[in-house]
Amino acid sequence: MALAAAGQRADVNQARCLNRRIRRINCQKCETVCPNRSMRVELSNRDVPVSLTDSCTGCGLCVAACPAEAIVVPHKPPKPELKNGAVEFGCSKLQLDSSMECLGMLDAYVLTYFGVKAEQVRISLDSHRCEVCNPGVAAAVKQTVEMANTVLRKLGRQDIQLTLRRGKEDIKINRRELFAFCFSRARETLLDMLPLSLHQDTSYRQLLIESIPAETAQSSKRDMSPLFWGGKVNEHCDMCGICVRSCQQDALILTVEEQGGYRKLLHNQSKCIGCRACTLLCPRSALQIDNALSSIKIIASQKAVALTGKKCCTQCGKVMAPEAPLLCEQCLPGRNSYLQSIY
Repeated sequence: MALAAAGQRADVNQARCLNRRIRRINCQKCETVCPNRSMRVELSNRDVPVSLTDSCTGCGLCVAACPAEAIVVPHKPPKPELKNGAVEFGCSKLQLDSSMECLGMLDAYVLTYFGVKAEQVRISLDSHRCEVCNPGVAAAVKQTVEMANTVLRKLGRQDIQLTLRRGKEDIKINRRELFAFCFSRARETLLDMLPLSLHQDTSYRQLLIESIPAETAQSSKRDMSPLFWGGKVNEHCDMCGICVRSCQQDALILTVEEQGGYRKLLHNQSKCIGCRACTLLCPRSALQIDNALSSIKIIASQKAVALTGKKCCTQCGKVMAPEAPLLCEQCLPGRNSYLQSIY
């Protein structure tokens, strides 16, 4: 998931939208989560399924809600300072030296990553100001913090501390805070003039995967829900490869041995974003993608694991039927074909 920054309008990649790629999915997550009703999903228009109005404030909630990563907002990655082992997040309306206009830019991957790296992560949230500025952001931030804390507990890290403030008073600062604010803004201006760092080109999701403690990954069999997804295949899979072609993240791979025609369906949990396009397109409902099937060990290794393997015809590639070794399962009489257009 990409980060977003308030003050800039979102941009929708219509080609990645699930409503355009899959006719029967009817996804409306971005429209549901938008606090300003700026996102509009038109299921009748498959060419341009998502439209955007001028009321968009770039809070970033739609970015985190989109399972296909079809929405982005031009942004600068957050650069929180580590003070006495702690990292603090707050919008600029509460903290003058903060570079974030809205806490909606924070997703669960960002918070979990800093929760692993720092001894403590603190977030200041004023529900009253959030309701005036971007209604719905406060509730979304609380939900995001709970998702991050769920994973941090599995990694043996401390929970993120959410401090709720309620007040209408303006920000009052002393001379020291004023100088700190000026220094912070000057430093950001200088950094913007320098080449981007390597971390700015790397998503916080990938940084989180790389920061998972090796000893925790090797000794634990726990899942990594709700941020990561694993897969499972039942006996009805016929190795057709439709799920592989539907995955835009290359999380599903179909391998073929040169001798024997043995095929394997592999799933890479570190790449899977849980859009479930593969499960919707599977003609035999053989594939299951669920965050309860994820594994710390598998995610940390960043390697694809085999979901199933079957012996296939060396000529046509179809699964061989157990009762008729010389006849492909696809060619057995009486098999109901499901080759109608599903894209």
